[in-house]
Parts: sequence; structure tokens; C-alpha cells
Amino acid sequence: MNRREPSDLVREMRGLIAEEAFLREVTHQVTDHYGGGKTVVHEPWQAEDCQRILLRWFDAGFVDCIAVAWATTKGSGEIVHYEYDASWRARATAVGQHLILDNEDARALLSDSETWDREGDGPRVMLCESDKAEGLSFDDWFDALAGLPENMIREQ
Repeated sequence: MNRREPSDLVREMRGLIAEEAFLREVTHQVTDHYGGGKTVVHEPWQAEDCQRILLRWFDAGFVDCIAVAWATTKGSGEIVHYEYDASWRARATAVGQHLILDNEDARALLSDSETWDREGDGPRVMLCESDKAEGLSFDDWFDALAGLPENMIREQ
């Protein structure tokens, strides 16, 4: 059987997670620059398609939503953290330099693409691989998309 390759959308969503991209970047056009002036342009994505893929991976436990807990040390040794004006902030867990959103807040953000660009909720939130996803192959990630429309997840 000639199995078609994963779609550019799937490959790019997986790449954005690996790169810990901000939610505000998810639907935007991406241009990869290669040597010799060669470029490859990846479409701006439909938010609904991005959501379906990201939520599937989130529900499989492969994705977390995080934010950087910016910290600076003053001369006195005092550490000052950046405070987010976001509804999820009080429920986030601080781990090192990151805030990990709780599952309910992360799922709510991933489910509402309008929050990805709205100040206060999603623009500073990043996608990242969960501990559960460590060591998984691309095939494992792709297999978690079973049941989504073929024209979304496979090259046409």
C-alpha cells in the first residue's frame, strides 16, 4: 500500500511544539530559509485545523502549555518574577524558570484560538512537549491523529 506522507500542517504543528513556539505564532505563515537563497513557505494555517491537531496531542498527554516566569536578581539577591495578567496565572505551577498551566486552563486556551492573540490570556503562552512525550517517535505523534480527516493530516 502506498501510504501518503503526513501533511505540512502536521509536520509544522509538531515542529512548533518542539521549538516551544508561542500560541500567537501557531496560525501564521512560516518561511524556512535554506542555503543558496532557497526558501520554503508554509501556509498560514486555519485556526480550527491547528486546534484539532493540538487538542488531539494535548488529550494524548503529549503537549503542555507553559510560560516563562521571567526572573531577575537584584543587587540584594531578591528575585523578581514577571506577573502575567491572565486568568490562568493563579493556578499555574512554577517549575524553575517556567510556569506550567494546569490542564483545564491549557485545554481552554487551546480550544479558543481567539485567546492566542488576546493580551492577558494566550500570547505569552508556549507549546512544549510533556514529560510523557519524551522519546516518542514522529510516528507515535502521527498515530495519535487517527480519525481526523485524511485531507488534514496527509499530503494530498
